[in-house]
Amino acid sequence: MIDQSIGYMSLTQKDENSIDGLCISSIYSEDNINEETLVKNTYANMYLAKNNKVLSIFLYYNKKDEIIKLHLKVLSSSDNESKNLEILNMAEYLRSKRGLKIESKKIGRNELCPCGSRQEI
Repeated sequence: MIDQSIGYMSLTQKDENSIDGLCISSIYSEDNINEETLVKNTYANMYLAKNNKVLSIFLYYNKKDEIIKLHLKVLSSSDNESKNLEILNMAEYLRSKRGLKIESKKIGRNELCPCGSRQEI
């Protein structure tokens, strides 16, 4: 089995190349590397985050945890494959796994600290 991990982050501002998201994928193994699945996962995250252009970084590691290859790819929401039904299904799956969005309310001046210290703010 291949050990893969993915980290996705929306940027607060677009850079000079209009990139508004960053995705870093780590792939551990020298055989049977499946970059295509990670690209689909990135498109699904782009859809959820409403990002238009993302820089995807693929880091390939050997068995000694040394980086043996680095692949950069710019993905755009205007790409044909970004609107693929499989991508949309993956996005819905990711949305359901993340659960409901937690809304935070503003803490009042005389309310107790939410950290549990029982001190007033």
